[in-house]
Amino acid sequence: MKNIFLIIFSFFIGFQVIAQEESVLDDDKVYSLVQQKASPKEGVKKFYENFISEFKVADISNETNEIKVRMKFVVEKDGSFSNIEVIDDKNGVKNEAIRVLTTMPAWNAAQHNGKLVRSSFVLPINIKVKSKISSDEDSLKTTEGVAKYLDSLGTHKIISNSFEFFCNCNLIQSKTHESTNMEEFSYAASDNSVFYSIGLKTVNTDKLESFYNGIKEGVEKQKGTYKEVKYNDKKAFETFFSVSDGSTLFYYKTIYFIEGKYFVGLNVISSNTQIMNSNYEHLLKTFKLKI
Repeated sequence: MKNIFLIIFSFFIGFQVIAQEESVLDDDKVYSLVQQKASPKEGVKKFYENFISEFKVADISNETNEIKVRMKFVVEKDGSFSNIEVIDDKNGVKNEAIRVLTTMPAWNAAQHNGKLVRSSFVLPINIKVKSKISSDEDSLKTTEGVAKYLDSLGTHKIISNSFEFFCNCNLIQSKTHESTNMEEFSYAASDNSVFYSIGLKTVNTDKLESFYNGIKEGVEKQKGTYKEVKYNDKKAFETFFSVSDGSTLFYYKTIYFIEGKYFVGLNVISSNTQIMNSNYEHLLKTFKLKI
């Protein structure tokens, strides 16, 4: 059995429409967009420690440096887990990942419109087996390092039917929310140092002002900032706020703009502001809507 000395969980936090369109809640509905996400009661750091102490891996090739698995489950209103499944498993650890999650303490349930609700959760897990994670933070300490880091962002082109952009990342989730006419795409860097979320929503321009007001209210609740900016010579709206999971402070920077019939949100998340800003500026420069 190889020694696993580091495990990283990446809690996906995507582009969320803060201006909610639902006023009546369905007790049995499983929500994918909520105003307050489900989270571990003991805090994320302790959750990591519990998970890694319980996770056992055998018969892993000596050439394997990293184990990746992506889990999807429902957090019930009492914080328990149900409908647990593994949707990406290249190392054959599906059964172990499910077993470990079922041993974890109940979470705080998600909240929506002031009520506890059932919510879906996608949890990408990367387990470094023997090599130390390369640190983008260290590479950004010098001018040469910054230049190399920015060059690395242009080596991989993301192409979808709706848009394209460059990043050193891979798709981890895509969703279509028919009730809100929204498509959402989530990406993560290979070392989980930065996350991207791109949202496309068909919107009635007559309701645009109330939609922007809803976003402003959500940002204000997070004690963040917002301002009107120009993006590709068009009016845009930029927000910034931070959220702590109990052990790490994550920074969110998002730009919202209208392109044709779509309301577009480009969101970058990182626990390092320099990494966040570098990736955010690069995303804005390389993003191209194709529809």
